[in-house]
Amino acid sequence: MPTITLRLELHNPTKVKQDMYERMTEVNTAFANWLLNHPKLNQATSKLFKEFSSQRFPSAVVNQTIREVKSQKKKQKAKKFRTFWCCFNNQ
Repeated sequence: MPTITLRLELHNPTKVKQDMYERMTEVNTAFANWLLNHPKLNQATSKLFKEFSSQRFPSAVVNQTIREVKSQKKKQKAKKFRTFWCCFNNQ
């Protein structure tokens, strides 16, 4: 069966959404850098974010960040992230 590729034109986000994404990226980068030095990284869950901050943050983003930080630390020996973009697994 052939693969079908769809291209969708997305609308430009509003200024509020851009600001929100920038703030989320800053928090996510700080969390990822904090997580790199955390002693219990291998047992980390989304509840670990509460130790880092009392802010509300989407658990899907936190879980994906934990997965990626574990992988980056293990395989690429990452020391620090400059910018760690928010992403989530959309299954």
